[in-house]
Amino acid sequence: MKYLSPLCPLNGKKLKKIPITSNARIKAMIGKARRAQQAWSALPAQQRAKMLLKLIPSINKRKKRIALTIHKEMGKPYWDAVREIESVLESVEFHCSNDPNYLEPITLQKTKTETNIQLFEPVGVVAVITPWNFPFAIPFDGILPSLIAGNAVIFKPSELVTRTGMLVIRVFRELEKHGLPKNLVCFAAGSKETGRFVVKQDIDMVSFVGSRRAGVEIMRDSASKLHRLILELGGKDPAIVCRDADLQKTAQGIAYGALRNCGQVCCAIERVYVEMPIYSQFVRLLVQETKKIKAGTGENADIGPLAAEFQRRIVKEHIEDAVSKGARILVGGKQPKKPGYWFEPTVLVNVNHKMKIMKEETFGPVIPVMKVRDVNEAIRLANDSIYGLTASVWTENRAKGERIARKLVAGTVTVNRRGGVKEGCPWGGAKQSGIGRQMARESVRSYAEIKHLWVK
Repeated sequence: MKYLSPLCPLNGKKLKKIPITSNARIKAMIGKARRAQQAWSALPAQQRAKMLLKLIPSINKRKKRIALTIHKEMGKPYWDAVREIESVLESVEFHCSNDPNYLEPITLQKTKTETNIQLFEPVGVVAVITPWNFPFAIPFDGILPSLIAGNAVIFKPSELVTRTGMLVIRVFRELEKHGLPKNLVCFAAGSKETGRFVVKQDIDMVSFVGSRRAGVEIMRDSASKLHRLILELGGKDPAIVCRDADLQKTAQGIAYGALRNCGQVCCAIERVYVEMPIYSQFVRLLVQETKKIKAGTGENADIGPLAAEFQRRIVKEHIEDAVSKGARILVGGKQPKKPGYWFEPTVLVNVNHKMKIMKEETFGPVIPVMKVRDVNEAIRLANDSIYGLTASVWTENRAKGERIARKLVAGTVTVNRRGGVKEGCPWGGAKQSGIGRQMARESVRSYAEIKHLWVK
């Protein structure tokens, strides 16, 4: 038997080994999931949602254990792990209350002689493959709408957070006592090779959150079977600071939006464009706010370490590349001399688009700031990216902010706040930041086949 050998990002120590799910077992579980899906899909969507609402007490009674597991496996502070769990409780409530309504048949045309109806029917078996940065929350973004739409799920989490993934599965296993079909939600533990094997199997859809590179591989591996796909990929999310912005609030918002979860957020602010007249003042305030961010493991810690050494290497590489091309570090930029995958919150200036730090996803606690002549130059540079997940505009003039926001190519654009998920609103990326949308009605309908029923 093969095993995963994870390391704790807080101190670099080995965690207990985890058995990798064999290919033979994965093949068998897909067959079992397909059979379970037949009974599940026969239930009305309202009944499916009512059953899934019982996840809430199951999660609540495990909250402490889940939070501690996230803290140890991924490194985020305990309080932040608790907040992640609370976001899942809100998500369960939202999906179960709203998704069945989004699946109701729609009468497109009706005359005396014929009726045309749009139906939403299950696709079958969905592979939900998730990353390590929000190891409890992100799985539910795929699993919940999949199930409410009437599908079965094969869930494969990142190898860095397999134990958190096991706790996700545990709460669904408990629902089997209340009538959830056995084997409707199955679990596969393993590395990216395991995920690739799942994708190549006889499934019907892949819901994936992760890097652009992995998304390209999933598209390639899915091509022969033409799987339905939802891909939420990377971001290089820009912020535009206008000369009329409230600079103190903006500096606070951008520091938080860039550094929360140690920068390991797909919608983290990864590049900042500031109009020339207020550039120096803004940078001074941003440095002050960045210095306030405390890294650690205790209750007072704002952020933890990076989740893995490979991620820290990327951060260091991007900073070194920028400095070699003329960038200057104003604060941070160093790896503390202690165990674990820690890295100091960092502010860079004198950056440009010839540097990796302004073009490639860094996914770490780094804020590169670039001076621009005016808003038009900021818009051009903000759109100069293969990515388009989120973007933000900071100005005291809301009408102006909206005008600028409409010119930015991204799945979500915010004015005077960082990018992020809001229940009831679609979530996903433009350009190479992804395909499809999670959240809102677009999400559950993405996990369904659209059927046109034409009756004469």
